[in-house]
Parts: sequence; C-alpha cells; structure tokens
Amino acid sequence: MMRALPLLLALSLLAPLAPGASDGRSGVDALGVGSPVEAVAAFQTGLAQSGVPRWAEARLWYDLGLAHARTGNDAQADTALGRAVPLQDDPAARARYAAAAGTAALAVGDAPRAVGLLRRALLLAPDDASYRRTYEIARRRAQGEEPPGLPEPSDFARRLKERAERLVGERRYGDALALMQDGLRQDSTVAAYAEWTARLGGVAEIEVTQGAPDTSGGAPPVPRPR
Repeated sequence: MMRALPLLLALSLLAPLAPGASDGRSGVDALGVGSPVEAVAAFQTGLAQSGVPRWAEARLWYDLGLAHARTGNDAQADTALGRAVPLQDDPAARARYAAAAGTAALAVGDAPRAVGLLRRALLLAPDDASYRRTYEIARRRAQGEEPPGLPEPSDFARRLKERAERLVGERRYGDALALMQDGLRQDSTVAAYAEWTARLGGVAEIEVTQGAPDTSGGAPPVPRPR
C-alpha cells in the first residue's frame, strides 16, 4: 500500500482541473494580495462555466461573498454567501458558511434570516463564542431590542489587539486571529474588538485556502484534522 502512494500522488497531480478551478485559484490569489475587485471578477468567471462540481461551486460562492464583503458590497455578499451554504456538505465548513451568511444577512438588515443562519452555525459548532455573540445580536434585533453594548476593553485586551495588529502588519492573519480568539477565552472584554476580529477572520480564511484544493484540484477536499 505504501509503495502505491507515490503513484496515486502522481496521478492526482496529472488529473485535469475541475471547471472553475483556475478561476477560483486566481480569485484567491487576488484576495491574498488585497485586490478584491479582481477576485470578484475571477470567481464570477468560474461560476459562469458549465460543469462546475458541487464542492467547487460551494467554494466559489463562498469566496465570492468574502470578496464582495471586502469591497463593501454587503448586498452582493449576502446573496453569494446565501448561495454557498446549501451547497456545502462538510459540517465544519457548513458552520463557517452559515455564520458568514448570517453576519452578511445582519449587515443588510435581515435579522430574522440572520437568526436562522446563525442558529444553524451554532448547531454545528455549539462552542464557538463568536457565533454565539453574533447570534445574540441578531436575535435581539429580530425582536426589536437593542443589542447589548460592547464592553470596555481591559488593558489585557488592548495589548492583545496591539499584538494582533503587529501580526497583521506581517501578513500573519491566521496567527492574529488565533491570538484574538484565545484572548477572548481568557478575557471577555476582548469582545470589544468583535467586529475587527470578524473582518480578520475573513482574511485569515483566504490565507488558509490559498493552499487548499477546493477550487484548484480535480477532486473534493480531504477534511483536515481539527
């Protein structure tokens, strides 16, 4: 079996790209260098092709939504992310998609739909503090209540944010996001930077997927260890 692995790897490398794959890779690269408008065009080109497999279409819609959000086009981000959720079959990825779609729905003022999407995310990832906080904001808005105000950040939270900003300056987006998420578990006032952290999460997602096979290979991605 071990001797067969090199052959299997070689065959996978020779496999033709799935329709939309090269456009998806171009879009991810554009987002990675801070060109969301170019990314939008690339993802749209990928989605316009015929024969795009379900797993690749899900990734293209999701990345298109992130790209629209980066350009400030909340309505288009809401539409694209909403299209991505039902196409994603992996539970962990579906939780991320539903949370992103719920946040986008909240941004366009559709709190009831945001509640449904964020509830779905929490059912799949019940321990995620950021999903729970956004869900609570959406629930209160759907009921006509004012969401709770953000806490005053502690000295620890301020120092943590400064460290995360330095990491962002070094383009270490995943490390910055992990730092903020770990800090939130230690100090609830880190939630004062929830919006900044949410935007960082979108950037970190792009950083992670630059090496992922979702829209750049000929087969669905293998789930990563967690």
